[in-house]
Amino acid sequence: MDILPDGDQVSESLINVITSLPTIDTLLPHTFPNGSHVDSLSVSCIECGSNIPHENIHGKLEIRNKHTAQLQAHLLCYHCQVVAYYEARLHDDGTVLIRTEGGWTEERYSPQRPVTLQDHFLKLIETAKKLF
Repeated sequence: MDILPDGDQVSESLINVITSLPTIDTLLPHTFPNGSHVDSLSVSCIECGSNIPHENIHGKLEIRNKHTAQLQAHLLCYHCQVVAYYEARLHDDGTVLIRTEGGWTEERYSPQRPVTLQDHFLKLIETAKKLF
């Protein structure tokens, strides 16, 4: 049996359910309608800090709207025997919000690019479409 960070025991049957979920490699890359894309994520164990291999990250990616996708996953750290829940909101502007014990933390999965004239023009067209 594996140990959750709060000390709860995880049964072998729950581990089997978790490992039957898709791995992050099958969920990513994800490309947003604006062309922004998330190729992969690097996740560390909350207990020991070890990098979690992609084959040990299982969950689902839900498209919330054209600007946001939500990743809900379980992390299996075989190094320190921890199973942890991971939730992240991926945004098409290159940011990702990661749920922590203290709330949400913002990070970037893509370098911030400068806003171009084309970006302003496309936003103007999108706004005009909403008006008519």
